[in-house]
Amino acid sequence: MREEGIEAFEYLGARTRESLVRMGVFTPAALVSTPFDPVEITGEVNVDHASFLSHDDGTVHRFPRELFLVEGELPQAAV
Repeated sequence: MREEGIEAFEYLGARTRESLVRMGVFTPAALVSTPFDPVEITGEVNVDHASFLSHDDGTVHRFPRELFLVEGELPQAAV
């Protein structure tokens, strides 16, 4: 995709039961302008879940810890 000049892409999240669209970015240039209205989000992460509050409509998205586990463990971050 990089070789073809693609700067950003969308994909369906693999760690949720919902059909949520995710976004990947290869270069910061893809973030210069957005095709959508920006929304302020507040995130909270604790030992048993991650929650995100959308300030435009008050919607809270909550994701249990189990959705992030791979073979019972949290995966290590890529470096």
